[in-house]
Amino acid sequence: MRPRRSLTVAFAAVAVLFVSSAGPTPPVDEAGGLLHGVNLITEDIGTRQAKLHQVADAIQDLVDSHTPGTDGYAGIIVDPTARALALYWKGELPPLVSTIISTRTPDQYTVSVHPARFSRAELDRAIDVFVAATRGSAGEWSSVFRQEQGSGIRITYQPTTSHRIAGPMPSADRYAARAAAMTGVPVSATPGQGFVPLAGSRGAARGPWDAGAELRTPRGSFCSTGFGGFKGNQRVLLTAAHCGPLGDYRTGDGQVVGPGLESNSALDVALVGIDQTPEGRFFDSAWNSPSTRGLYGAGRNNVGDLTCTSGAASGYHCDVELTGVEGRMANEHGDVISPVDVGEHRGGHAVVVALGDSGGPVVADPAGPQAAMTARGIIVAGGKGTQIQCRGGSDTAVDTVCFWQVMYVPMTPILNTFGISLS
Repeated sequence: MRPRRSLTVAFAAVAVLFVSSAGPTPPVDEAGGLLHGVNLITEDIGTRQAKLHQVADAIQDLVDSHTPGTDGYAGIIVDPTARALALYWKGELPPLVSTIISTRTPDQYTVSVHPARFSRAELDRAIDVFVAATRGSAGEWSSVFRQEQGSGIRITYQPTTSHRIAGPMPSADRYAARAAAMTGVPVSATPGQGFVPLAGSRGAARGPWDAGAELRTPRGSFCSTGFGGFKGNQRVLLTAAHCGPLGDYRTGDGQVVGPGLESNSALDVALVGIDQTPEGRFFDSAWNSPSTRGLYGAGRNNVGDLTCTSGAASGYHCDVELTGVEGRMANEHGDVISPVDVGEHRGGHAVVVALGDSGGPVVADPAGPQAAMTARGIIVAGGKGTQIQCRGGSDTAVDTVCFWQVMYVPMTPILNTFGISLS
């Protein structure tokens, strides 16, 4: 590859840096040490993230509407702590995008533009090839995501069931090489243990019309309520489709919430009909706390975003940093769920979800009135290799298994697929 030159272009409010580095540098404090454990519920970090999304969302709106000249978009990585956004682009940056950067970036914030080898569309096509080639081979792989830098794709695979791609018990290098030959793009591969649907069998939380409350499924599983909204004149609650078949859903104390109306296995999301208007709120504290907070619409997700999860089993957890967006997840039956975003606890292996949290909400950006937050997604799974044992009664509603990694379905495809609006 020929070397790329660096070029700095100054605008009134922002420096746009064309560089070939990997993205924003890790945030440091005044003493030069790495910052860890920044809490999303503090106003400052939430405000920073919301300001970065003024730029990111406007760019992604252009890309998603197929505006001419935007087919070079590869990805975005945000770093709210450092007030930084890295945009990756294949080819020349179109004037419309440059205008967004120069007019929407606040003072003291930085947007850096980096050259990408592949566009998002090219990497999505490579992922389609990979998924089609492994269709019907249960357990072949557990997740596949684009590299937001536009450098290739990354796959977690099951070493004991990967015969179709690279033979029994292949090394990561061999698996990556075979997948790269198949897809035509560079691949990084990591052995993994897959993901666990977070439906449970017990629970004690309550509060059916707010997101993150206990929801008993028609087959008796313990799950959590997602966001409430409307489909036409029908009032609905979201939850995870794997929680159970269509039928009556109930609260923890046996009250009927309503019937299951629709279920989409490809998204792993279902709708439950209700006869009361949902409050447009979610539980924002421990599993046994009645504290709730308001919502102010739905937001997009970017790698580097800090989010919070809320589930009836484990309660409310922040410092969940997104490490991949718009990927695909395969369950133990070989079903593919798409798109999914993945987040991990920032700065250490602390709890972010537990068995029983399936269907619960993911939120971010406490920048609305009275620290209201945006809806970001619906929880569907935890990483098998990220288990943490939890103590019922103190840490969680019951003795259960917790995880420091979460998979969730983002809001945009949910709203578009079901044709619903949030309350």
